[in-house]
Amino acid sequence: MKRFAMLIVATWASLLLVGSTSAAADMGMQSALAGTIVGDEQLSGEEIVLLAEDSVNQFAAENGLSQTQWHNLADQDVVYGPCGQATAYYAYYYCPRDSVAYIGYSQAEYFNDGTNRLAAAVLVAHEWGHHLQHVMNPAIRFSSKAYENGADCVGGAWLKWFVTREGINLGLGDVNGFWQLAIMIESHGEPGDTHGTRYERAFAMFSGYAWGLASCNGYTPTIP
Repeated sequence: MKRFAMLIVATWASLLLVGSTSAAADMGMQSALAGTIVGDEQLSGEEIVLLAEDSVNQFAAENGLSQTQWHNLADQDVVYGPCGQATAYYAYYYCPRDSVAYIGYSQAEYFNDGTNRLAAAVLVAHEWGHHLQHVMNPAIRFSSKAYENGADCVGGAWLKWFVTREGINLGLGDVNGFWQLAIMIESHGEPGDTHGTRYERAFAMFSGYAWGLASCNGYTPTIP
């Protein structure tokens, strides 16, 4: 497993370190979200989430895909929706019963801590991935490994689109940060292993990054 982990990180590095340069990068026109990487800009959880949602919506529009509804939660917010309770500290999930993605600002900061400053944004795209799954196949079995890894793949596809569009050159520290994110969000012995191991989740993100949205069909063939 350790050798497999090293292979995943090395493959990520070979792709990410190639980087991309765009007119936006040359002209200093990168977005505030990009500034968290290239300019060491400090953003709050709220700012990260709102910028990420705008970016994911644009990605969806450019690809002619359905956009989800977002319900964001600040510090003291509590929502009791059809899929259960959501708070600022416990809300990064998509509810198929009302077609809404619930995102907590505090949880966004948690995901970014010790990982990568785009980690919370990638997971916003992940939740949009669940929306795509539901739109394309309402009968899909939620809380399955393929369901989660497929959304990880969508997150990786968004990441590639974003860094290319913004002209961001990611480094080895970024690669390690995304690996740390995979460790953070892997299954931790829960019944049924619904989320997958760090290796599976990292590879799913890599698949979307390397081969785009179409590669995510491999997780659930009826889903883009």
